[in-house]
Amino acid sequence: MKKTHHTTEQVIRILREAETSGQNHEAICRAHNISTQTFYRWKSKYGGMGLPEVQRLRELERENADLKQLLADQLLKNKALEIALEKKRLSPERQRIIAAKVQVALACSGRAVCRWLSLSRGRLNYQPKPLPERKQKLELEIVRVSQAHPTLGYKKITRKLVELGYCVNKKQVQRIRREEGLQVPPPKPRQRRRGVSTGLPQQAGHPNHVWAWDFVSDYTERGGRLRAFNLIDEYTGECHCIHVDRTLKAEAVLQVLQGAMARHGAPEYIRSDNGPEFIAQVIQRWRREHRIKTIYIDPGCPWQNGYAESFNGRFRRECLNRELIYTWSEGRVVFEDWRRYYNTERPHRSLGLQTPAQFAKNRGVQGSGSSRATPALHRNLESEQNNNKPKPPEIVSSQVV
Repeated sequence: MKKTHHTTEQVIRILREAETSGQNHEAICRAHNISTQTFYRWKSKYGGMGLPEVQRLRELERENADLKQLLADQLLKNKALEIALEKKRLSPERQRIIAAKVQVALACSGRAVCRWLSLSRGRLNYQPKPLPERKQKLELEIVRVSQAHPTLGYKKITRKLVELGYCVNKKQVQRIRREEGLQVPPPKPRQRRRGVSTGLPQQAGHPNHVWAWDFVSDYTERGGRLRAFNLIDEYTGECHCIHVDRTLKAEAVLQVLQGAMARHGAPEYIRSDNGPEFIAQVIQRWRREHRIKTIYIDPGCPWQNGYAESFNGRFRRECLNRELIYTWSEGRVVFEDWRRYYNTERPHRSLGLQTPAQFAKNRGVQGSGSSRATPALHRNLESEQNNNKPKPPEIVSSQVV
């Protein structure tokens, strides 16, 4: 795994894009899927690099501006005709904006612009009516919620707005986000594996039925190793913990697992790969004592642990790739905040656009797993059962006199 998610050349290109494109830093961060904190850390660290290239680029831009001023009127007219002959059909508002730019650049009349661009004078002189106050507030709220949740799509943003009490259509949210440039960049296409899964067909049917655990590895900005232990409930999709440390052995995994079970109850099955932390003797001994079954996937078949792999992908895309972590202590704080956001605020389409916490609350009374005793109570229950067993009758020996 690479030490950082972006090379130095990529960081400098992003900073140059922020300086030359005229866009605000929020749009740059959204386009490259990084957080605002990461952008400013890059700027403070790499902002002084590549100054000769930047100065040369600015000189070329000034020369280009001077050449544009020296162009003839005929060249500007040809440019206007090229705009009119674009294959992509422009909206009336966009046509008015382009016509105004051409009119300023050529210092010509509105009649000439309409003749060159094949526009009607009514469309050029049309003044759009101001939006009602209610729609203005709704658009501002859509922008605010989208900026507060930069990794969510328009359907999930619509769900958040409905929860806030707004009556809004998802197509309206999609249109406004497109106009404001708030779309989430699509994920890169990945090569999907082909073949028939040979794993056990065990599927969660209620809360605390099947848990899944896995590791995610990364590196801090200072070069130290970072390892996160993720534990999720496959039925509710709820993340019970994200434990971060330099290294995690079987004893540490067992301690984290016991803490999660003390808070949420004991599962019936635990799904994992065949890593050394999961097949250690201490884990196997503890599992047998607490009557917890395991489901191990086949070697080299991560798709059999699909829930954990899907969560790891979201965790890496929405948290690890967006944040610049300096120490593992900072990572604990950032990851715990994201875990709470994932459980309580982020809606899931697989759960009917509910958060995992809401789904778990609605399903908390269903299934036998929710009322199952924690492992700490197993020995107490066994001792009570042994004490309540009827004792065999005593045999009294009689002596013959």
